[in-house]
Amino acid sequence: MKKTAFNKKNILFLILLSIFLQSCEKEVSVTPPSEPVPIASIFIDSEPKGAKIYENGRNSSRVTPDSLNWLEEKSYNFTLRKELFRDTSFAVTIKKDEKKEIFIDYYSNPKMLGKIKFATVPEGASVFLNGDSLNITTPATIGGIKPGVYKAVFKKQHCYPDSMEITVRSNVTTDAVMTLKDTTYWVDYRIANSQIPSNYLRAVAVDKFNIVWIGTLDGIASFNGAEWTHYNTTNSPLMSNYINCLSIDEQNKLWIGTDLGLYIKDGASWRIYRRHPKQMPTDTVTAIYLLGQDNALIGTNIGLLKKTAFNFEKLSNHSMITDVGVDKFHNIWVTLYLNGARLLPLGANAQWQEYYTEDNGRLYCIAFGDDYIWFGHRQEVNSLDATYGLTSVRYGDHRRRIVYDEFTNVDVFDITIKQNEKWICSSKGLYIFEEYPNFERYNKFNTVMERNIIRGVAFDSNGNAWVATSDDGLFKFKYSLIK
Repeated sequence: MKKTAFNKKNILFLILLSIFLQSCEKEVSVTPPSEPVPIASIFIDSEPKGAKIYENGRNSSRVTPDSLNWLEEKSYNFTLRKELFRDTSFAVTIKKDEKKEIFIDYYSNPKMLGKIKFATVPEGASVFLNGDSLNITTPATIGGIKPGVYKAVFKKQHCYPDSMEITVRSNVTTDAVMTLKDTTYWVDYRIANSQIPSNYLRAVAVDKFNIVWIGTLDGIASFNGAEWTHYNTTNSPLMSNYINCLSIDEQNKLWIGTDLGLYIKDGASWRIYRRHPKQMPTDTVTAIYLLGQDNALIGTNIGLLKKTAFNFEKLSNHSMITDVGVDKFHNIWVTLYLNGARLLPLGANAQWQEYYTEDNGRLYCIAFGDDYIWFGHRQEVNSLDATYGLTSVRYGDHRRRIVYDEFTNVDVFDITIKQNEKWICSSKGLYIFEEYPNFERYNKFNTVMERNIIRGVAFDSNGNAWVATSDDGLFKFKYSLIK
């Protein structure tokens, strides 16, 4: 029994000893170390900065200036990519523990630069690039331009200066072509290029100081050749911004007809006439004909009024008067929007006489020449028949009407006669003639105008005609340079 117990103890001891010796052997045993990876870096900079760095065709997500670290000892192909520039590639061999620096000057390579070819219509414009004069006139080509976005400005006498944005790329010739607006004869004033308050005009007048006044759908405005002044319901006594007509009297006062009253502007002061038992019987003023001494004929939506210094006298009950005037024999004429013309002969107890009540009797305006009375017609929108836009009658022969074929299916909005020249403002442009059919026509096809609808014209003392359009702004026509 003792022998068996001894053997079991010996066996247990031997097992524990074996485990202990194996554990000690593991703690003291070592494997030889592997060779360390060589570590190197490269710093890349460029002019201009901000180029993307590609390493062996792979985007490194870095842009110049920046470093690439933890590089192995070997050869690398790097590419710098920057918008508008040609790609630049270079090979670098990196040695162990080396810190290499690379600088790429894009501009030292002529192929990195671009060219610009400048051209204008008309030629001979001076060129400015980012505000600096290039001391060249069009057409011209210049090279050695750094890639980038530039603002080119073109300036030429008798033309509006104009500008454009140019993008220059490496080793590319960029065309910069501009058509300049020729202002030799026509100068335009629109919201896009001036302080005019609206492009939608209804009337124009010029005072004795050559200040131009325009009636718009947003009040009235004046232009002294350099600055604009705007009056509407927010900064003046005007109760309506819709201006129907304008006129300048002998004392240089401005008469204004609106849908909400008659206004007389005398310098800084205003006189206002609204619908009132002791003033006007209506608010809607559609036409003004000045008689002098603060007297005037006032066309309205309910008839013709005569304004004196003290009151208003109603002369007729005609609805929707579009124009009013007095011929050389002192007879009063009115035109009606839908019902022809009416004549009130001079003399006591005279009665109104009807004209043009049939066959296109829709009239916009009337004007008086030396031998003829002229009428501008409104076209019937839904009519299938050709209708005339301009007619005339000889004094003393009011029933014999003359029709002008050129104005078939044309709206004539206003007629101004100046030294026997007829200025016809129409839906096809501005016509000028002394004797028909020898006329000149000006519209979007031969001027800087972009539309054809002319609403009125007025003249300054320098021989310029100021042309108001329906929806295209105001134009100064240097007519004295043509005639």
